[in-house]
Amino acid sequence: MAVRRSVSWALLLFLVVSLFAAVQASAAPGSSRSRYFPQTGHTVSGVFLDYWERYGGLYIFGYPITDEFMDVSTDGNVYLTQYFERAIFEYHPEYAGTRYQVLLRLLGVIVTQGRWFDPAPPPYYDTPGRLYFPYYGGHSLSGRFLSYWQRHGGLPIFGYPISEPFYEVSPTDGQTYLVQYFERNRFEYHPELAGTPYEVLLGLLGSEYLASHPVAASPAPTAPTPPPASGMAYGFDVHLTGWNLSHVLDLVQGAGFGWIRQQVHWADIEPSKGAYNWGFLDQIVDTASRRGIRVLFSIVWSPPWATRDGGHGMPDNPNDLGDFMAAMASRYKGKGLAYEIWNEENYAVENAGYVAGPGRYVELLKVAYTRIKQADPGAIVVCGPLTPTGVNNPSIAIDDLTYLRQMLEYQGGVIRNYFDVLGVHVAGANNPPDTLWPENPGPDGWTDHTSHYFRHLERIRAVVEAYGMGDKKIWVTEFGWASTENVTDRAAPGYEYAYQNSEQEQAAYIVRAFEKGRTEYQPWLGAMFLWNLNFGQEFPPWDEKVPFGVIRPNGTPRPAYEALVRMPK
Repeated sequence: MAVRRSVSWALLLFLVVSLFAAVQASAAPGSSRSRYFPQTGHTVSGVFLDYWERYGGLYIFGYPITDEFMDVSTDGNVYLTQYFERAIFEYHPEYAGTRYQVLLRLLGVIVTQGRWFDPAPPPYYDTPGRLYFPYYGGHSLSGRFLSYWQRHGGLPIFGYPISEPFYEVSPTDGQTYLVQYFERNRFEYHPELAGTPYEVLLGLLGSEYLASHPVAASPAPTAPTPPPASGMAYGFDVHLTGWNLSHVLDLVQGAGFGWIRQQVHWADIEPSKGAYNWGFLDQIVDTASRRGIRVLFSIVWSPPWATRDGGHGMPDNPNDLGDFMAAMASRYKGKGLAYEIWNEENYAVENAGYVAGPGRYVELLKVAYTRIKQADPGAIVVCGPLTPTGVNNPSIAIDDLTYLRQMLEYQGGVIRNYFDVLGVHVAGANNPPDTLWPENPGPDGWTDHTSHYFRHLERIRAVVEAYGMGDKKIWVTEFGWASTENVTDRAAPGYEYAYQNSEQEQAAYIVRAFEKGRTEYQPWLGAMFLWNLNFGQEFPPWDEKVPFGVIRPNGTPRPAYEALVRMPK
């Protein structure tokens, strides 16, 4: 007994020292959301690091014992995976954006495969201080193990009990302990540590499994890079065609970005009711998925059969768009897609020449959201972004803050139940990203309204908070600065500010805006998509979209693209 006590107190000392060492572990170079552990020589990053920190850290999961790699799970599918001393983490893109995007492999079930455990004695129902679970033959949970299970995560972390408590020799130290197996781990009771936080310890099932099933644990360069639970995702607005897909995705990955936003004309995909042309969208989704790039589809432009006048504005019957979104979400289920429902619904140009009321848009969003979630619960639904403007003429535009307030007020704020994140568009004109009218106006010209400024984003956020929806994250799905330098000698009417921005200023403004998003606007800003990557190669030089691009018409990178490659993320 003296030997066991000595071993256990040594274990306690080791745990205390290890916890202190983990706190001291520094981030891996070049990644603000990574942590390198010299104790095992491995790094934890992104959503895995978020999950590790949020749900118990070293005490529950132990140190990482592999890097990330692609591995076949118990369901036969391949997932981004990382082994820890006490658990195996899996990233499930079908649940992206939810608390279930990281799931723990059923290690307890795996390591006890082929063993048989006595079922729980009666009664076969819950009693005070005892829970009964009718699974795996029926097992109970009580006493110190029940207390530990409830305090440290319960069902999501440990799963159901798959045995009753019994005595077993530990493969870790050769000592005999009272243990109970759960779907995802093994509880061990250490009476010599009674009264301390360590009287119940978790078995090192991750280490035990890795020892008997070695893997070639190399990083997975094409694994998905979802937006972390905390932090910000980086994306480009792109214009994809059949011939440029691989080249554009090369540029996206070359900049270290993980998302693209591609506009989808509903009219092109469903030219007649129920007849779909999925071919090119299939190519985009499959190619991007293989390369680890996430896709946001911006859904616009009704087919003529869906509107009374044959125009491209919002459909007369929201169920028509609902049918289309259900078909699309079903087709791409599990691919981690996001869907933006309409674009700049407060702008007449985007809505067949007239701005429909906010209530009509909310009704459309309600149907689209419901049908998407029925088909693919893991999909992300983005509320359509408004164009930044101070105009109030429905044949031109409606002030975006006014339109947003009316959306949020409609039917007592019912919209809160029908989107995951709020899409936002902000402009920059010729104003540096730290300026804002009226307290700190820009240099000249487009300076007299907040809609001309990147920091208009702060005004939008204030409205969202005022209506009690501050828990909703914002995605900026278009922002940027235009410069005519080295791309065109003619700015489009209304975009003359592009003459005033040099290429170097464009680069500096964009990088500073991303920096503000990454630092000043956390945690409520979830993603930023730069407008735009490659439109200069796809449109004539006089088109207003060309000066915003960070790739020139001749295919060479502008200073802004080169700055984005170097920019911390």
